[in-house]
Amino acid sequence: MNEAHLLQALKAKRNHSPRTRYWESAGLPKYVNELILSESPYLLQHAHNPIDWKMWNEETFAQAEQEDKPIFLSIGYSTCHWCHVMERESFEDEEIAQFMNDHFVAIKVDREELPDVDAVYMDFLQITTGQGGWPMNLFLTPQKRPLYASTYLPPRDGDRGVKVGLLSYLRAIHKNWRDPQLSAQGEAPLQVLKDYALQAPLAQLSPEWLDKAATDWLSTFDEDWGGFSEPPKFLRPAMLEALLRAWHRDGDPNYLKAVEVTLERMYCGGIYDHVGGGVARYSVDNRWWLPHFEKMLYDNAQLVIIALETYQITKNELYAEIARDCLSFVERELQVSSGAWAAALDAESLNERGDRIEGYFYTWTYQELQGLLAKEEFEWVVASFGLSPEGNIYHSEAQSESSDEDSEQINSEANSQAQLGSSEANTAKKRHGTMLKGRNLLRIYEPFNEEEKRYWKVIRQKLYQAREARPHPIRDEQVICAWNAFMLSAFSKAATVLADPHYLLLARNTAKFLNERMWDGAKVKRVWRLDGDPNQQVDGVLEDYMALCLGFLDYFEASGEVTALHQAIEIYEAAEVFFDQERGGFFRCSRERRLALPYEEKPLIDGAEPSGNALAALASLRLHQLTDIPHYRAQADSTLKAIGPIMSAQPTATPKALCALAQWFGGRGQMVFVHLASQDDRVRHPLSEACSQIFMPFTVRLVLKEINQELSTHIPVLSNKPAETESAQALICSSRGCTPPITQAAALRSALSHLNG
Repeated sequence: MNEAHLLQALKAKRNHSPRTRYWESAGLPKYVNELILSESPYLLQHAHNPIDWKMWNEETFAQAEQEDKPIFLSIGYSTCHWCHVMERESFEDEEIAQFMNDHFVAIKVDREELPDVDAVYMDFLQITTGQGGWPMNLFLTPQKRPLYASTYLPPRDGDRGVKVGLLSYLRAIHKNWRDPQLSAQGEAPLQVLKDYALQAPLAQLSPEWLDKAATDWLSTFDEDWGGFSEPPKFLRPAMLEALLRAWHRDGDPNYLKAVEVTLERMYCGGIYDHVGGGVARYSVDNRWWLPHFEKMLYDNAQLVIIALETYQITKNELYAEIARDCLSFVERELQVSSGAWAAALDAESLNERGDRIEGYFYTWTYQELQGLLAKEEFEWVVASFGLSPEGNIYHSEAQSESSDEDSEQINSEANSQAQLGSSEANTAKKRHGTMLKGRNLLRIYEPFNEEEKRYWKVIRQKLYQAREARPHPIRDEQVICAWNAFMLSAFSKAATVLADPHYLLLARNTAKFLNERMWDGAKVKRVWRLDGDPNQQVDGVLEDYMALCLGFLDYFEASGEVTALHQAIEIYEAAEVFFDQERGGFFRCSRERRLALPYEEKPLIDGAEPSGNALAALASLRLHQLTDIPHYRAQADSTLKAIGPIMSAQPTATPKALCALAQWFGGRGQMVFVHLASQDDRVRHPLSEACSQIFMPFTVRLVLKEINQELSTHIPVLSNKPAETESAQALICSSRGCTPPITQAAALRSALSHLNG
């Protein structure tokens, strides 16, 4: 790519602010590389590094083969704090860039855009190092075969207390990459991954896998502060969902207690944004007090769902408040377009000097708060949130920071936190305290009572308005299909559980956007960008298809719109091209894409997001429950058995699949249909509320105003039911038929409680 072409592309870029320390006198960036042609915000952040970055495509690999150079592959995403650190330290370093340009072909990948590439190399990273996270850096042969993998690396030996830095690795790989011994070191773990992907399914499923996982989780449960590991501490919504299903299965109160303590302690901690709502990605301490300040869409969507389910069980308003708070944050801060939700907010923001500081936006000086609030308000805030003139971050017990490479256990619960390398955490000790010294983070010791809530509501608004005047964290504008589908589920469930038509409107807008922009009737799109180039669209992967299928099913239950059921069925059928006819389960992507990678990978294990096969199993079961079509039940059986080897040996690694397993054994095919008159309020009618406020994880709940031929064709149990009704009534149905109509909410609650017991 010649320089003139790249400069032309730079000038044509709209709303692009070059991020670099190197400038020409004419006000143009000194360096422009091929990433300027991309629309990925992560790749564009690196478009002006002195490194001659290339994009992931066959032309780049052909260049590596022709020049006989190894590949340096770096994978991350635009709001990743440690990706920013490595860019500033290493990728902006001209000495490192010169060596890399001379001896390597350098490739940048946005994990949000190409999750299949990210997953394959993340598996290699984890199997060879026991760690996982971003930035992920690998050395490859020109044939894409990995030689060595690492997460964050400082630029030079000894930096941040790390013995070997990036420049030394570059020199060593340049010297030795053709050495058969180095190739063999990479080949052995790669063969393990190939064999793992091709393992035979189990012949039988067992409900005891959920019991074993729940017992294992309780053995690591932090009874004082909630959560299930030593720091860094993640919320792990799928694990909490599985524990609720274990509670539903056998009634052990310890399972429910673990969920409640975790949600309550998380809510009190600094990981929860007490001013603006929403939750950060993880906490670096055991109390949830000191977060990694990045906010992800998928975390908040999943937190809403687990909070709503816990509210259904306990009727504790705290959990409804958590759900509402997270939904308000998403609606206010992450809306890109009507029904389209941005991927994340960065952890970093600018201070008064223009420096990028992690967490600066969310923290306060003592004097600042004193000037903003009345004397009585200020004294109450100081006492309630544990503030001090010196700041409460430096003196927190949480004085170590774990970078993403230390923390994100994406693919295996077996990679316990004890296995993580400690050098980066030790050298980063007190970094939050150093960078945020003298600042305070809001966190409470216990949830507020009703009087305190009213008092805090007034103060909170003052603080929110003051915070809004600050430079905001960068927003990742990419609209990711699967994550937006999670939001469709969250809005739909909130509409019914909280009986709030506003959430139904948000769900309708999200469903409309996803149908119009992310699904073309044949394929799902992975990423949508406002004013994006249609030619740069990337096809979706399994997680996108199945999350979208489940999102439309949730919206169908909330809205009764039969088109949503149509869409769910069509999307599921489109995803069946990923199905492994020989061994069961689904591959992550199309055959063409997976054959271009070192091995064919199946997503079986949950990470921060649920695995594609777990979502596929749940979608199959729900479609079978609605339609009574045996094919869906067979697909669920095959998919769960494909997950079976890992689910039986290490069930804690597959919590979302365990939710599907619980439905496989515990679901009895019950469906509750509330048939309303045309003038009735869909979400606030007493019958609608009665069937939405009970935790029934395996029961379909559908509110309808018309039962037409199209609907009864898809749902056979509705055949021969009257199209309309003059007065509202509910039917409890299974594949064998339905109960007589129930017209009173109390009677419906009683019947459902008996059924659920």
